[in-house]
Amino acid sequence: MYVISNKQLEDIQTFLAAFKSLPAEDNKTFNLQRRAGITIKKLAKAQQISNEQLKSIQDERKIGNSESKRD
Repeated sequence: MYVISNKQLEDIQTFLAAFKSLPAEDNKTFNLQRRAGITIKKLAKAQQISNEQLKSIQDERKIGNSESKRD
């Protein structure tokens, strides 16, 4: 799982939509465009996380980083 910013999400969706609108010249491109469409739909359904959840994730990363430095 990755946490990305709203701007990054918008950039990804824009890129996928642009790729999907290109003319498909072969089966490989057609299948990639089909997968781009599926990914756009999945991203549209993705849930946003709250600020509290983001803070919790950041705290967990800090704890994990400090423990790995001890080893």
